[in-house]
Amino acid sequence: MKRLSLFFIAPCLAASILIPSAAHAAEYPPPVPHGNAAHLKSDRQKWLNQVIDEYASPDLKTRLKKDLAVHEQLLNEWKKTPAYQKQKNECQKKRKSFDQADKQKIESIQKRFEEGKISKKQAQKELAALHGKRAGRHGVFRELKSAVQNKDRTAVQAALEKLDQKLKGSNQRLQRKISDQSGASS
Repeated sequence: MKRLSLFFIAPCLAASILIPSAAHAAEYPPPVPHGNAAHLKSDRQKWLNQVIDEYASPDLKTRLKKDLAVHEQLLNEWKKTPAYQKQKNECQKKRKSFDQADKQKIESIQKRFEEGKISKKQAQKELAALHGKRAGRHGVFRELKSAVQNKDRTAVQAALEKLDQKLKGSNQRLQRKISDQSGASS
């Protein structure tokens, strides 16, 4: 009788452990795989849309959806210009000639982490500061992700407001770039 009950209890325990994990995993953005950028972008976009739908006020939701759509349209227009191709080529050249001093700083941070002189969190902060990812949309997305993980509605609202402001600024810059290109080609 004990063996028979063991066959019923074990699957039930396994299911009870796995089901909450799947629900928990659905709350967070997918991990960042290296490679397929279009797939990654669509996953981030889906996650952002879920967060907007769940946490944003109706007014903010409308503004964000509109600003995101305008941003996507302007970005597609900008990518068709010769200036975009020139900028893209320059960025690729910079990426290839990664500064030796930065490489040494990264190795230093990694070595201090491996030696236990700094914590993982401190190493991440130093690397993020080294690469300037604290500012702009990167910082807002970090705030948003953290607020969603903590289920802090007011912090999510504040991060979504900041994101909307960043989007508006980005849309204005894209509009200027596009209009400069159309004025230069005329």
